[in-house]
Amino acid sequence: MEAPQQEGKSQRTRRLNDELHSLVRQRNLKACLAKLAQGEKDKNVDGRSYATACAACGDAGDGAKALELLRTAGARGGKCSPGVEACTAAVKALGASDVDAAFSLVEAMHRAGSSHAPHACGPLTDIAKPNQRTLNTLLRACLTAGRIDVAKKALTLVEPDASSKTYVAAMYCAALDPINARKTLGDDADASSLVAVAAAEALLGETKCTETARQALTVVGRHNTQGIRDDARRQASNEAFRRHRDEEARREASVIEVVPASRTVEALKRVLCCSQSEVLSGVERRDALNLRFGLDEALFASERARAPGDGRGAKKKRRDAVRVVRDAIASDARFTPPIDVLELVDATSIVVELGSGSGEWAAAKALHDPTIALLAVESRCDRAASIIKRSVLDSVNNLCVAHGAAANVLNALAPGSVSCIHANFPEPPSQTCIDTDMPHMLSGECFSSAARALKPGGRFVVVSDNEAFARYLVADIHEAFDTVRLPYREVAAGLYVGAPCEQIGWPSKGDSYFDRLWRRGVSRHSATADRYVMCWERNGAAVGAVPERHDDVVVVEKKRKSSKGLKHLLKKKRKRRKKASE
Repeated sequence: MEAPQQEGKSQRTRRLNDELHSLVRQRNLKACLAKLAQGEKDKNVDGRSYATACAACGDAGDGAKALELLRTAGARGGKCSPGVEACTAAVKALGASDVDAAFSLVEAMHRAGSSHAPHACGPLTDIAKPNQRTLNTLLRACLTAGRIDVAKKALTLVEPDASSKTYVAAMYCAALDPINARKTLGDDADASSLVAVAAAEALLGETKCTETARQALTVVGRHNTQGIRDDARRQASNEAFRRHRDEEARREASVIEVVPASRTVEALKRVLCCSQSEVLSGVERRDALNLRFGLDEALFASERARAPGDGRGAKKKRRDAVRVVRDAIASDARFTPPIDVLELVDATSIVVELGSGSGEWAAAKALHDPTIALLAVESRCDRAASIIKRSVLDSVNNLCVAHGAAANVLNALAPGSVSCIHANFPEPPSQTCIDTDMPHMLSGECFSSAARALKPGGRFVVVSDNEAFARYLVADIHEAFDTVRLPYREVAAGLYVGAPCEQIGWPSKGDSYFDRLWRRGVSRHSATADRYVMCWERNGAAVGAVPERHDDVVVVEKKRKSSKGLKHLLKKKRKRRKKASE
């Protein structure tokens, strides 16, 4: 295949860009920035150089550095001026920690070349105008954070493609809004999207969910191939993954059934929500539950089922009943850190799973042992919503869900309250873990947080399919943990190979999403049979303390105004503005 044409006339610039691209593939931000700095010193950089460095920042989630690179490129001007590729990479970097900042950059890209005041990235030219790839990059960040409000605004800036609609529909489904999800998808919905719509309908107690699930089965095999590269290996990988998605859609559709919306409400009451740095409580938690997971939709559906009727009196009673529950959720002091999960579930011990994905393992573990309270931690909002869906459909009442970063959630738990922590098939910083400095879930901060949360003798169990990542983890064990010998074949100090079993806390060998993924040959970096198992036990080493809970915090709820009162207030404000302008 002919190599893509390189930007820049200088042979040294082309060589620099090739080296930068290689470092990005290695996921080594520090080396990439050092190479760029040397190129700037030698005056060998161009727009592609900065775009590649911004891509490294995007992989690392370093938004501040990405903006700095855009400002530097803009100040140099000419062939270094930042284009849409560099700006889109910066959107990815910002979106990892601040979706609002990422949207602000997309707005600045939309205004590029106009007379508007420059953004924090500096002035932009017409070559920075956003495209569909920019939009989808932002929408993926919104999907992770559960920010459907930002996603709706983004759709007004760039014309969406099929992928854009799928992302937005997934957010609507997570927020239990299947009507808007259907409107967004139109007639091009694939099986996975329709299954998500059916699940949202089921959690609201709508009987049409079974018909939607049947409709999903009729479109299995229909795929949008727009934008897919046609090289042989990529095409084969895409085809394998499409087959995998089809089979997963069939599995999910087969278990969809209508459930009482009241069961969904009870599941949402056990959900922890995080901001970028901490676990939310009070009104902030309630509002996050509403925005991300559709608390209000579930409450009204539950009240409609309990007290049906379309009259004015019936609707008022439902609104009042919903208001009471909303206020109770906002004033629930159990979610003020430090949090004891045993206050949320009737159980005798706490087990945490980090990076729970769709919650298949967590639900199986919770059903296998009803005496535990299992907290499933997931950083992506759509996946956290899938865990909630699974807990409702399978009636797993001892399963709690936390949407947020693993370290933040562990920091919020009561010190010494957790019996065991599991991380099953965590995503590595890179597939080879060689010369990489990318962030990942099982960082030193995560192990420190785990050490605080675990009780003495508590265990941290990691199961991976990636040998390189497993060796990377055992090479540097946190001082608060000691290695536990396991009844498996040892391939390195503290690293074992074998099938996970009940001895390390697994409910059974069973079937899982990843087992099915490997059997279909989707990943070439993952072992198809071997599982690399690591187990550490909490020792007596001291770790930093966490803040104490302040139980005297009072949640102040603003008095709500009726819809008529709000209209009257807005009318008065318009009159005052008009009078002031005269």
